[in-house]
Amino acid sequence: MSIKILKPKQALNKAYLKVKPNRTEIEGFKSNLTKLINHSNEVESEEFHKNLVIDFLENTYYDPNHYINTKGRNDLVIHNGDKAKATVEVVDQLVYELYGLSEEEIMIVQT
Repeated sequence: MSIKILKPKQALNKAYLKVKPNRTEIEGFKSNLTKLINHSNEVESEEFHKNLVIDFLENTYYDPNHYINTKGRNDLVIHNGDKAKATVEVVDQLVYELYGLSEEEIMIVQT
């Protein structure tokens, strides 16, 4: 698996460029991202890494107002509330992009 290195402006959704984070948010993001990267392990399973991504998302953005887990056949979802019964937003694509999966690798994962 190869990693495509992007500049921050290239990696961000254009809508987020309009949001100005404060220093505390930036430091928290850096700390949580460092933990995610340091705990990543090429020999570990997708489930292992999915749990790392869940921890990163909860600690960085979504806790305590959103519940993150699987739902049905969706590998990773963010609920629009703090309960499993809340509606969801699927973030499979985030995981694929985070780990730089090619279209072929995504097809393998999805089958």
